[in-house]
Amino acid sequence: MRQWQFAETNAYYEELEEIIMYRFATETVQLTDRETEVLGFIALGLSAKEVALKLSISPCTVERHIENARLKTRTRNRTHMIAYTLRRGMLP
Repeated sequence: MRQWQFAETNAYYEELEEIIMYRFATETVQLTDRETEVLGFIALGLSAKEVALKLSISPCTVERHIENARLKTRTRNRTHMIAYTLRRGMLP
């Protein structure tokens, strides 16, 4: 009886994982033009201060754009976010 329950529970979690992965694969993320621009500079290796100088905005504003993009993409950190956006063709 217990082995059957384990198999049923396992199948449930496998199905749940499939649903979640499908949702994330088909979900579209909409970044603003400014977020995309900032992430492009970050992907080139510029710091927030360097990006701020290039765009004539505050470094805090750059950090806010980065954080907003990270939250929209549901990524763990900047590296993960840049990899995610590059893989999906979201950066020029």
